[in-house]
Amino acid sequence: MSVSKDASGDAVAPATGHDLIVRTADVPVYSDYSKYRRYLRHDFYYSCAYCTITEAEAEALRFTIDHYEPVSAMPELRAVYTNLMYACDECNARKGDLFPPPGARQDGYRFFRPDMDRTSEHFSAQGSAVSHKSKTGFYTITALSLNRRALRRIRELRLRLKLCDEYVSEGIRALRDIKIDQLHPELRAKASRWIKEASDLNERLIDEINEVLRAAARSSLIVDEEPADTDDDTLRRDDLKRVEGLYPGQWRGRGHRKKKKRN
Repeated sequence: MSVSKDASGDAVAPATGHDLIVRTADVPVYSDYSKYRRYLRHDFYYSCAYCTITEAEAEALRFTIDHYEPVSAMPELRAVYTNLMYACDECNARKGDLFPPPGARQDGYRFFRPDMDRTSEHFSAQGSAVSHKSKTGFYTITALSLNRRALRRIRELRLRLKLCDEYVSEGIRALRDIKIDQLHPELRAKASRWIKEASDLNERLIDEINEVLRAAARSSLIVDEEPADTDDDTLRRDDLKRVEGLYPGQWRGRGHRKKKKRN
C-alpha cells in the first residue's frame, strides 16, 4: 500500500512501512500526559504502536495513550514522553499493567518498542498472520493477541489492496513503455489518452484505497471479534503462564498487587 492519511487529509507513512519510530525532538514538557497526544499521533504515523492498525482503518476503535512501563509499576514515568506509546484501545487494554521482571526482560521476554526495536528483527508476515522472530516478538504477539480475527482481516485487506496497487502500477509502466511515435497514426491519439487516464487513476489510487479501508472499518470488521474462550485464546494464555513460570516474580505493577491483597 502506498500511504495513509490522517484526519486532516495529510499524507503520512503507512504503519506497515516504517521499521523504527523516530520521535519528535524538543517536545514540550507537560505534567499532564494527555497533552502529548498530538505529538504521539504524528510520531506513530496515526497508528497503533503494537498492532499497527491505523486511525483510518479503525474508525470504530478508540485510540489511547499507553504507558510502556505501567504507572502502577513506575509512577515516576507517568508524564515522560519517551515512555508513552500511541495505541489502539484493544492493545492497551490487553497490555494493561503487565510488567515483565528483570530476569525475563534480560532473556528477551518483554514488549516490543517501536521507537527502539526494529520490526524486521522481531516479526515476520505469514499471509494475514504475524509470526515471531525473537522472544520479544513472541511475548508481544502472545500477550496482545496480535493474530486476533479483526487484525487478520485488516492484514488480508491490506494484502489485497497492495496487489491491486502493484497491478495498476505495472499496467501504467507497460503503457508508458509504448513507443507512441511507432504506432499507426490512428492509434497514437488513443494510446496517449489511455496513458493519461491510467496516470490519473494512479494518482487517485491512494484516496480510493483509504476509502476502502474506512468503509471496511465502518462494517463489522473491528467489532466482530472471537468469543473470549476460543482454543487459540486458551493456548495463548497457557503460553503466557508457561513464560511467567520460568521467571518467578511480580509480572504486574504494584497497583495490581494491592488490588489482589484487598480481595
